[in-house]
Amino acid sequence: MMSIFNFFGSVLGYLLWFLYTVFKNYGIAIILFTIIVKALMFPFSIKSQKSMAAQSRLASKQQELQKKYANDKEKLQTETMKVYKENNISMMGGCLPLLIQFPILIGLYRVIQSPIKYLLGVDFNLTETMDKVSTLFEAMKTQFPDAVSNLLKLSPEQIAKSYQMQLSNWSAKVG
Repeated sequence: MMSIFNFFGSVLGYLLWFLYTVFKNYGIAIILFTIIVKALMFPFSIKSQKSMAAQSRLASKQQELQKKYANDKEKLQTETMKVYKENNISMMGGCLPLLIQFPILIGLYRVIQSPIKYLLGVDFNLTETMDKVSTLFEAMKTQFPDAVSNLLKLSPEQIAKSYQMQLSNWSAKVG
């Protein structure tokens, strides 16, 4: 079952991959991707900031109510809600937009964390994918023996740093 975080990760991964295929430059794709994601989240940020600003304007009234009804918590809540209602402020106004942004940000994190999975749809946890990787590795050993022997000498961290572009190209063949 696909979680909402995986859904947003897949959508954002597709968007980033689309931008990369259009511009053929990963740097430009990332810049445009960032602008698009910021533009999508901008209305939520504005709504949240407006609500927090409105709540901060009422801080003095809220302090007065806290002093006045220090011993009566129920009356304090009732009066606070009344003040919010009179000023058209929602208690969830600042929180809800942030909660809406949360799955998008988690999806964005997943795209950055596992770009091959979300950009190319390659899931290395599947047995069939690992079988394809093994077959591809064997084919590469015969075609490019020097490159493969050099890869075998490197640590996983070194491979990720040195051969990221080649790994991306090879992963497209796995997917």
